[in-house]
Formats: sequence, structure tokens, C-alpha cells
Amino acid sequence: MGCQGTMGVSLSLKLLGKRNIIRELLMNISIVTIIGIIASIGTAMSMVPQLLKLKKENKAEDISLNMLLVLFIGLRCWIVYGTLQKDWIITISNSFSYSINILPAVLALNYKKKVII
Repeated sequence: MGCQGTMGVSLSLKLLGKRNIIRELLMNISIVTIIGIIASIGTAMSMVPQLLKLKKENKAEDISLNMLLVLFIGLRCWIVYGTLQKDWIITISNSFSYSINILPAVLALNYKKKVII
């Protein structure tokens, strides 16, 4: 039983240490970082209304595939830039944006093929 008590205390100390690290990180986030996170979320979610419209209407007449291509190139460049700069906000948010934008592109291609055929 002595070992289990020691393991329990050790585990509690580890969890307490992790909580303190998280608390310390949250306390040290600057307003600039918070603005960056909010901007990243807004940018990443910007295509969601278009995605919902595409899914609802099952047509993609208003979607420019060239615009999506330029967007993918830009997002990819941001991902590389964020990685090279070791800026996790830029890297994660643009990776998320890239992922979200794949679905509208696939739907647009799919719906435009149906119109051609």
C-alpha cells in the first residue's frame, strides 16, 4: 500500500506541475498573441458560410476555382512561413484554414462536373 500512496502523491505532483505550467502560460500571453489567435480563428472560419451554402444548394456556379487555387498557394506559403519562424499561431491557423478550404474545393469541382456532364 505504501507504493500506491507514493505513486498517488507523485501523480498528484505531476498534475499540479502541469496545471501550474498551463496557468503560467495563460498568465503570460500578451494582448498581441490574443489578437493573433482571434484573427486566426476568424480567418480560418471565413470559408464556413460558403461551405454551408455549397452543401445546401448543391451547386457551385459562384465559386471561382482560380480563387481557390490562389488561396491554397497563399495558405501553403503561410504554413511554411509560420513553420520557419516557429510561430505556432500562424502555422496551426493556416493549416486549419487549408483543411477547411479543401472541402469547398472538392464540392465545387464535383458540382461543376455534374453541370458539364
